[in-house]
Amino acid sequence: MTEPPPQTRNAQAAATRERLIEAATELFARKGYGAVSAANIVAAAGVTRGALYHHFPAGKSGLLGATAERLVEDLVATLAAKNAPSGQDKASAASGQPLTLADVPSLLGAFFEAASTPAYRQIVLEDAPSVLGSQAWRAVEHKHTVGFIEAALETLQRSGVLVAGPIRPLAILIFGACCEASLEIAHANDREAAIAQGTDAMMALLSGLIRHAPDPPQSP
Repeated sequence: MTEPPPQTRNAQAAATRERLIEAATELFARKGYGAVSAANIVAAAGVTRGALYHHFPAGKSGLLGATAERLVEDLVATLAAKNAPSGQDKASAASGQPLTLADVPSLLGAFFEAASTPAYRQIVLEDAPSVLGSQAWRAVEHKHTVGFIEAALETLQRSGVLVAGPIRPLAILIFGACCEASLEIAHANDREAAIAQGTDAMMALLSGLIRHAPDPPQSP
């Protein structure tokens, strides 16, 4: 029997890994990490247990880490797609258009929308820190989400919108506040209203960091 070429094997391996992540995302989001077994995941993905440990040597916890990081990456991609003035499209955002203050409410709303979904809430905000360890998981979040916030703040500071000050600690504080708000939003009876209120609250907090133009001189 002829062995498939390397590119075919690589594509098959990538497809298997993707099926595992998709199955785990659905199961972890619906049941929580503790209620899902490795057998549940491989059955849902239609692969063997050996395939699970081939792609994720740590087993179920390794798959949780990959699943959680994928959700974080997707959230940052959503934010990046909105990172353009006046609601321009994803191509404009990717071209390096500068962030403006008018874009911030839209970014906050997009964060709350994505981070308050059942999958993100259960997997990223609840299961990942407890299973993977808070320090290890914080490093992943800081690499992606805090890194995005830090870059956005640096853009606002360079354009003169944001007052001078240390960016990294501010990005971490904003991220922590957004995560707490997302947990509240996820459990709200009216999620859309809670997203709007969370966005308004964050803008109120950020207003103290905005550089305001001086009042024009009064006419004599």
